[in-house]
Amino acid sequence: LDLTPQQLPMWQELEAVAAESDTEERQACTKLSATPSEPSLLQRLDTAEERTARQLAHLRKIRDPLRKLTATLSIEQQKLIDRSMPPLPF
Repeated sequence: LDLTPQQLPMWQELEAVAAESDTEERQACTKLSATPSEPSLLQRLDTAEERTARQLAHLRKIRDPLRKLTATLSIEQQKLIDRSMPPLPF
């Protein structure tokens, strides 16, 4: 992105929030059962609900840092970040 010195702290804030969410997701994965048993329908539903809640929390955490950063980006930087970020799964 060739960030300016003024943009760099906002990028670092976004990175920190994203890393925190990654850590939380990894911790949640370690809590999953290591045995390959077939979960019941209700267990799958509970797991899906928990994962969706984590995803929503992640989106809410990165929303403000990402908005702050993108508000400072040039048009070329915005094009780069738009192309580099995967689409949201919704």
